[in-house]
Amino acid sequence: MEICMRRWNARKIVCRPRGLFVVLIAGILAGQVAEAAGTSNRDELRLPQSLQPRSLSRVVSEEAAARLSAPLSVLYDVRSAADERQQAAEALRSLVQEEAFQPLRSAILRRVDLVSAGIAASAVEGLTPEQREAIQNIVAAASRYEDTCSEADAETVRAAWLNLRENEAVMTVLRPVFMTHYFNHNMHVTVSEPLLARFVSDYETREGTVAECILGAWVTGTQVTTASVSADIRRSTDQGHFILRLNGKTLSNTRGRRRPATIYTRGTHTFQIDAPVYFDGRTLTSGPARMDVNTHNQTVGVRSDYDGVPLLGPLVRKMARKKAAEKRPQSEYIAAQKIARQALPEFVDQVNERFAEANRSIQEELFDGLNRKGVGPDSLSCRSSESHLAISSRTIGGARLGGTVQPIAPLPAGVAIQLHQTAINNLIDGLEMNGREIPEDQFFEQVGQAFRDLLQRDISLFSGDDEDAAEEKEGDDPPATFLLNDIDPIRIRVEDDVLVLILQAGVVQEGRDPIPQHRIEVPIGIGVEDGSIVLTPPERLSEIRTVALEKVPALKRASVANQIRRIIRSRLPKRTVDGVVSIQASDTKTIDLQTVELSSRDGWLYIELQ
Repeated sequence: MEICMRRWNARKIVCRPRGLFVVLIAGILAGQVAEAAGTSNRDELRLPQSLQPRSLSRVVSEEAAARLSAPLSVLYDVRSAADERQQAAEALRSLVQEEAFQPLRSAILRRVDLVSAGIAASAVEGLTPEQREAIQNIVAAASRYEDTCSEADAETVRAAWLNLRENEAVMTVLRPVFMTHYFNHNMHVTVSEPLLARFVSDYETREGTVAECILGAWVTGTQVTTASVSADIRRSTDQGHFILRLNGKTLSNTRGRRRPATIYTRGTHTFQIDAPVYFDGRTLTSGPARMDVNTHNQTVGVRSDYDGVPLLGPLVRKMARKKAAEKRPQSEYIAAQKIARQALPEFVDQVNERFAEANRSIQEELFDGLNRKGVGPDSLSCRSSESHLAISSRTIGGARLGGTVQPIAPLPAGVAIQLHQTAINNLIDGLEMNGREIPEDQFFEQVGQAFRDLLQRDISLFSGDDEDAAEEKEGDDPPATFLLNDIDPIRIRVEDDVLVLILQAGVVQEGRDPIPQHRIEVPIGIGVEDGSIVLTPPERLSEIRTVALEKVPALKRASVANQIRRIIRSRLPKRTVDGVVSIQASDTKTIDLQTVELSSRDGWLYIELQ
């Protein structure tokens, strides 16, 4: 029997007919063996899908992709010598600094740091066989996690980390890489000062009467006080810091009676109260408030009891004006004291009351629900500049991974949210969708209900769009029920302007053979059009990738895969979601924010609202 001969130089495979038949049979048998073997080679280091030549050429030119592929192949080849692999790492670090590789720079440098650190850690003297295996596992699983977002890979990384942390020499090599690229914060929120001012802003007008004895005169009249609240963000490196500022103005018209004259006075008094506010990501606290008052009284008229008497009337009025001028500093001081006694305690009480309510909402409506599901943030960091306040959080728990280095982004005019795919997937873990059987017409409703349970607030996913999905289904296609896997049933991978929806599920349709569990990857384009968020499904069925998780007869694999693709594609129409987000700022005020940008790159989703 003749065999295939591989011509490596020409990169072609030449087979004679009987040899081709043997190769086909061997391929089928090899597939069955690999399927039966499961994940026996799971912990081998392999070049990530996103760094393979075909994936690279989608982002950069074919020539640039080819320049990257050679050193990447050496770096990931565990059979190559350690010094050769480290040389490849240095070559890649230098290569990606060129402008042509800017879109791939952070993704490649992250992988280079990981594999290079693994090589260096493996060279530490005195390693036990278990530690050497743990180094191999942690590097392979972290590299693989970039593509899979798998709970199993995350658990492998965390278990290996616990295994290795006793070895300080190994940790000296691995810790900087993992803390930077895999255990970092995975959500960042940046709020501008104008938007913060919209949330805290308030305006009030009060009218009142005056009737009291001041400096021996009985003073009566009216006054009107207006006050507005704003925010002024201040620089701080260890917590968020801003000034809650109240600007007030009191206008008064009074008459002071002391025989034998009546003095008419117009008062214009301004005051400012500054209360420092600090935010550590969980709690708002305020410091001692400080108040400045500027008072001004102007005499606008004088009447005397002797106005009808020649000479005496003008003389009494002149004396009264002179007396009023002498006492003006005292009267203004008294007015300032009065304003301070009334306004300052009331403002402090209102601030404390509002912050107590805000802190209760943060704890009970946000953190309690997340913590109850095991997906609450375990690290929070706040800071502020002169114009923006930033909050970073990390949710990884004991068996998950975190984000990478925060991408550089322009400061927003409103609010910018940067979500790493690990934050999204860790949140999905809290939905507890594992092992559920969900009819297709209930899928989004059940996911929405899970989000409502998790976040303790009303959330509706794609309301009203299910009719559009039904119209796209084939006429004879029976309803489907999704049998979600017990592990990683729903995952999201964030790529360049694409969210890859990953389902691990089987499908049951009435009158048809059940489809075994598969890993299904569906790329969904994202963007903003006319103020609405647009989610665009793949145009071609071939863009939906499927991998069998259970045994499927070799001759049926292609047909089953295509059946899954048709089922998924027909149920994912182009969807348009309202880009306006309404936020309850207080009991009486709701702020509407419009989505102005939605983009993604290298694992990060960027959302900006104004």
